[in-house]
Amino acid sequence: KKSRKKKTRIQMEPLEVAQKLQACLQDQSLLINGVEYFSTFDSNTGYAKSLTQLFLSTETPADLRNFAGIMLKNLAKDKWHHFDEAEKTVVRQSLVGNLTDSNATLLASKSLAIANIAVKDYPGQWPDLIDVLVGYVKQSGDVVAVGCGLRCLYDVLEVWDCRIAEVVPMIMPAVLGAFENSGVAYYMQCGCLKLLHAAVTKFAWAEQADKGLINKCLDDTYGSWMKHFATILQEAPNNGVELKRQTLKILTCLARDMPSYVEESLQSIVASVLQLMKTTLPLFVSSVIDGQPLPEDALQAASNKDEVRIDDLEDEPVGLEGM
Repeated sequence: KKSRKKKTRIQMEPLEVAQKLQACLQDQSLLINGVEYFSTFDSNTGYAKSLTQLFLSTETPADLRNFAGIMLKNLAKDKWHHFDEAEKTVVRQSLVGNLTDSNATLLASKSLAIANIAVKDYPGQWPDLIDVLVGYVKQSGDVVAVGCGLRCLYDVLEVWDCRIAEVVPMIMPAVLGAFENSGVAYYMQCGCLKLLHAAVTKFAWAEQADKGLINKCLDDTYGSWMKHFATILQEAPNNGVELKRQTLKILTCLARDMPSYVEESLQSIVASVLQLMKTTLPLFVSSVIDGQPLPEDALQAASNKDEVRIDDLEDEPVGLEGM
């Protein structure tokens, strides 16, 4: 019997990796057969570190930089185990230390690479990850940094199925602080609510199994969030549409999955929810179905309607049921 030869792992440098990637970009046949092409070298020592260097360098050509980012986040998901701890440490520190980026494509690759690595290395080899990401969210004077921190925390939560008990309580106060920061742009507030929804859905199962976890995750910020939700829902129909949408998603999750925790507090906000469903929501649904922009006068008319009382709606269908 012939003995199977062990694959030799050679040391790769950024220039060689750049040449490999460039060849792939220039030859579509290599790109089509990418798995076979990259399998000849994508486990070599230095490959992950070189990809990271090319990806993070502003001197790397844009197309090559984007490609390096895509390859890095895929490698972090599928082949991270091939690299030694010294190389992994360099990649981890480089990514999280250079997270801030105004380029949405590059940020997405950075964020997903960090999330994919975190699945394997947090907390053991990367114990300070969440603290560092929360630090970005707390940078009230840097809107870009806040947005990058929110995006990365969202991606981390999306790929994790556990560790919620320790992570979510660390995240919640920082997200609330970012939302309340007067210098934060509207789209950033939407990002805060998107992250909040992702966090809430992760421990929604705990109502029957671990109520202490719900208390740990929500107690410190819940009252403040409910006040913000009430304010958002009471805004004029043409204001804060995306904030309203995210708010309703969060409230739906809370009411459906944690009824005993939120029952009393929801009483103070249900009238605002019904008002929104009675007036504004049908207009936006009709606009989507018809494929036409929503007329400004329709929004104004909705905002001028009389306030809806809970008693008035007891026997009247609202929302999708009423359409």
